[in-house]
Amino acid sequence: MAITSLNPQEFAKDLAQQAINYVPADLTDEQKNYVAKKVFEFSLIAGNHLIERFNQQLDDEQARTIVQFIGEWTFHKNIDIIRADIPTEHWAEILQQVAFAALQVAIQSFIEKQDQTKIAATIELQVTAAYESCINGLAKAGVIPEDKVNEVISYSNVDSMAKESGGSAIEDEDKIIKYAAVAIVLKKMSKEKVDSILSNFSPEEQQKINSYLNIEGLEQKIDPSLVYQYLTDLKKSVANIARPKITEVVAGIKALKKRFNDEEIFNTLSYERSLILDYVETCLFESTSKALKVEFSPYIAKILYTYVRSKLAPQN
Repeated sequence: MAITSLNPQEFAKDLAQQAINYVPADLTDEQKNYVAKKVFEFSLIAGNHLIERFNQQLDDEQARTIVQFIGEWTFHKNIDIIRADIPTEHWAEILQQVAFAALQVAIQSFIEKQDQTKIAATIELQVTAAYESCINGLAKAGVIPEDKVNEVISYSNVDSMAKESGGSAIEDEDKIIKYAAVAIVLKKMSKEKVDSILSNFSPEEQQKINSYLNIEGLEQKIDPSLVYQYLTDLKKSVANIARPKITEVVAGIKALKKRFNDEEIFNTLSYERSLILDYVETCLFESTSKALKVEFSPYIAKILYTYVRSKLAPQN
């Protein structure tokens, strides 16, 4: 296993060009160029880092997928900070934190050979936590009004693009790739789970996904990195869950102590960011009232709880 054919410069250029094509039309030319510039910059840094530090631990396919994750999250969060009217002098620092969070967890996930259905959600968790931490930091510094924090965090270009894609009557190339990517993931699941997931799609979408499930060698006919690109969309489509109650999430994390001892829990999370460890530790060992004061949105806390539980489950 080795990275042999990835050209960070050329791949970063390709991702930057794709970013230009998807930048919202209402952005100024200066904003569009900034988005493309940052996608190129952080994708290039990620690609070079993988070759220099992880050349023998990853292959070309994994490296390209990781770099694409960096490019995509840089793109989405760049749009979010523009929409939120965050002062331009803080953009670069926020995007750097987001890119670092995505790169760190992506490398760890691939080296640990985690299930591909968990990788996208894990990266999203870390990216969102890093982004929220930056926004809360700006609020404490007086850059953003405290009463605007939730509004700023609520901007989500990922959600906006998913809604636009879902409402389109035209099945363009991206939609075809999406159905194929979903089919590749479903091929690795039991029939019962496949049926359960498909039930969340419309009859028309079920028919299209099933048609791809029947294609021999589908995995070799689609760029593997695109499978990961659409996993987040898949998660959003099948989740269909009401906004979680933070009290229930805290109670769920506390309940982990009934099934696992402290050593098991913290050994499993030993490589996680301090933000994650601190929150889990507070929920486990402090009072519920103190845990509720931690600056985590219910949605992010729910993702974190699910993530922690899923990492512990294989050990049980």
